[in-house]
Amino acid sequence: MFPILGRQGRGLLLMIAAVTLATAACSSSTGTASPAASATVVPTGPAATGQTGNSDSGSVLGGAAANLANLTSYKFKMTVAGGDFGQTLSLLGVADATGAAPVNVTGTIVTNPAKADIHIASLHIVEVDGYDYMDAGLGGFVKTQMTDKGWAVAVSPAAMFTSSIGASTSGNFLKVDSGNKNGVNADHYQASSGAFDEQASILGISGATWSGDVWIAADGGYPVSAAVVAEAADNSVAYEMTFDLSNVNDPANSVVAPTNVVGA
Repeated sequence: MFPILGRQGRGLLLMIAAVTLATAACSSSTGTASPAASATVVPTGPAATGQTGNSDSGSVLGGAAANLANLTSYKFKMTVAGGDFGQTLSLLGVADATGAAPVNVTGTIVTNPAKADIHIASLHIVEVDGYDYMDAGLGGFVKTQMTDKGWAVAVSPAAMFTSSIGASTSGNFLKVDSGNKNGVNADHYQASSGAFDEQASILGISGATWSGDVWIAADGGYPVSAAVVAEAADNSVAYEMTFDLSNVNDPANSVVAPTNVVGA
């Protein structure tokens, strides 16, 4: 809730928050285990042997996020755990977000023309026709001109995948099997030992056990599912990013501008 902010002030706060949320999601250092963490890896196959990965996985995973733009539309559900991420939501008046709680994100993305309908905890954001519409408990949606590329880019699976599995990490995965994942024929890649050492150092996370699983669509090369989790010695989650795609290229996926706009 923003009782002392005018319309322009609210818009500025939302723009700042969009950038902060995206950055905080990849720099969080505290968290609590959530149901989504059940998607984490149980080490099997080559990744359990301590092999260091291969260049093929670097090529496949390195370009996977960009391939999401080749889809016409999809739905997703995601969990991100981290103090900074939750604290930012708390500043925006999200009552169900705390500094240590996992944050759940769900949404529908339409790629051309770009549209998005996203729920971040109790926030509801719709992006369509160059405008952001945000409902944060004000009795309706606040409408602002979209700046840059909007929330859909800031908190999308593509952004979160890139922040968790960047160029230095993508080559440290091994293909362990293939099969059906979320209704899509996909190849399963698993992080090898030490895959996240550099990321842990950058984030200042020590003494945590990291795991990573990624399923890449055999047709289209996009990430169908991903789970990167760092579990601390006390079983708390120091870092978590999980997401699953569904309804890929479903003609029924649609995003429309809300009608209950306040302060217009």
